[in-house]
Amino acid sequence: MTGTHWDRYWIQGGGGCLPDADRAFGPVLETLWRDFGAQLPPGARVLDLATGNGVVLRMLAAGGRRLDLTGIDSAGTLPKPPPGIALRAGVAMEKLPFRDRQFDALTSQFGIEYGDTAAIAREAVRVLKPGGRFRFVVHHADGPIVAHNRARREAIAWARDESGVLPRARQLARARLGARLPTPASFRVAVEDARARFPGQSAAAEFQAAILQTLDMGASRPPAETLEVLAEIERRAGEEIGRLDALAGAAQDEDGVRTIVGQLYAAGLDPDEATIVIDAGVPLAWRLDGTA
Repeated sequence: MTGTHWDRYWIQGGGGCLPDADRAFGPVLETLWRDFGAQLPPGARVLDLATGNGVVLRMLAAGGRRLDLTGIDSAGTLPKPPPGIALRAGVAMEKLPFRDRQFDALTSQFGIEYGDTAAIAREAVRVLKPGGRFRFVVHHADGPIVAHNRARREAIAWARDESGVLPRARQLARARLGARLPTPASFRVAVEDARARFPGQSAAAEFQAAILQTLDMGASRPPAETLEVLAEIERRAGEEIGRLDALAGAAQDEDGVRTIVGQLYAAGLDPDEATIVIDAGVPLAWRLDGTA
């Protein structure tokens, strides 16, 4: 996944596409990857595309198959992986730095749909050994991940752009140049207002609470420090909005995933028909399986 939005996200311990909901869907995805790993022979070389923090590789490693696990991501910096897993940053899915027919399996979870899927398909057929397997899990446009993050984006954008709290916070910080002023109660009320406005989303209240904390701590500090922290809060909100916009744009409907299957086939792979990963009757993702 490209851009500084993802660079800082992964190195700061980003957990994936569901900031508040990974625990709800994690077991479904874990079962999916455990099952895939069980189909591979011990020692199989696996390459995970758009690996992020290596979550897929961690799930495969937990299966106990002693697989040779490598992950690549276009983000410039990635977190340190656990022993037995290699992560390579700054690597595009469309141009893999590996020799032909090097891997027994390719994987990706919420990754390939962010790139040029036709070019990724060509690279997949190049680096997979004959008979090698692949499993790609792709965002479903009508699934709960997209819906959850669409609502999260709305909450963050409101808090940053519409609530008016950030400009008022900057105004107070500048006013403290001339006097030691307390933090008005209105900033505490703003946190509760955000909770009431977005009862199913914590993001807006978290944004307002971060501003409140910054102002409280800054009451006895140089105003320039407060302004710097407020700018950082705004920057992080903008980066998350960028990630959420990228997710919404990458999610696939039935026509979109059919196009990806066609690209895999045209590149020389043998894809199965796309299937829907279901959780509690809800479409969570598309699953694309096949062989080289």
